[in-house]
Amino acid sequence: MTTKATILLSLGTAALLMTGCGSSSDTTPTTTTEQPDNGGNTGGTTDENTNNGGETTQTQKMAGFTTDWLNGKELYLVIYDDFGYDEMKWNMASISYTNATISWEEYDTPSAGETYTTPYHIENGMIIIPDFEANVELTQVQTEDYLVICEHQESCGMRYYFDKNKAQAYRDAKNNGAHIPLTPDMLVGSTFYTRDSDGDGENAGYAYARMTFTETEGTRHEIWYNADGTVRSDDTFTFPYDLVNGKMIVEDMTFTLVEAYDFAKIMVVEKPDRSFTDTWYLSKPADFPEEI
Repeated sequence: MTTKATILLSLGTAALLMTGCGSSSDTTPTTTTEQPDNGGNTGGTTDENTNNGGETTQTQKMAGFTTDWLNGKELYLVIYDDFGYDEMKWNMASISYTNATISWEEYDTPSAGETYTTPYHIENGMIIIPDFEANVELTQVQTEDYLVICEHQESCGMRYYFDKNKAQAYRDAKNNGAHIPLTPDMLVGSTFYTRDSDGDGENAGYAYARMTFTETEGTRHEIWYNADGTVRSDDTFTFPYDLVNGKMIVEDMTFTLVEAYDFAKIMVVEKPDRSFTDTWYLSKPADFPEEI
């Protein structure tokens, strides 16, 4: 259970306040057509599968997940996670739904072929999986091939695919280094908002931050809170950065832009001791503190 809890705890509530997900009574999706641009800052994505030549992408917009929509579906999750095997990379699993349970199966891991089944229910458009303490949140980035879903408090760098082969192709492309080259135009003039967390139990903490950039320097206002909600620190500081081969280098950290959506840029952050995805929101989420 430790492995599965680690994986599914990465699916959460961040997009609820960004996209206004509805209740489980929202059962009728509407269909719209979006025109992605090569900068990746629309409701589409700069993914090579959906943005070559600026083609339109047909999307079905759902306000939130419903039991009726999920029942009988098999969705393919692609996520940057170690799946409990101490190797951070893009991994993949299938999740099959009935009206009351999910069945989880991994691909290309030591647990491949094993299935775990557990109950779920819908609450305010979210998939709630009590056994994993997981809340799976839908965003408005919804194409004919995949849905973008969010991680509780910190990240939206994962997808639900409808087709196994397309999920595998996306996973493999990311593991082979596919990314979006960062340029100064993507940073200068924008304000980004991020979340972070650290520690466990009584030592747990969480943070909210706001960042702006010049062509050579970033400024970050960061407020850290203790688990009980008291302020641990409130700091503003600047830091130099370089763009090297389309990636941002800050001291011993490397930031790689792996997806750009209309509400956020998704970064993979590599440090000497760990790597993870980080969501840089393009507008302040409603649950951020006023002071940030």
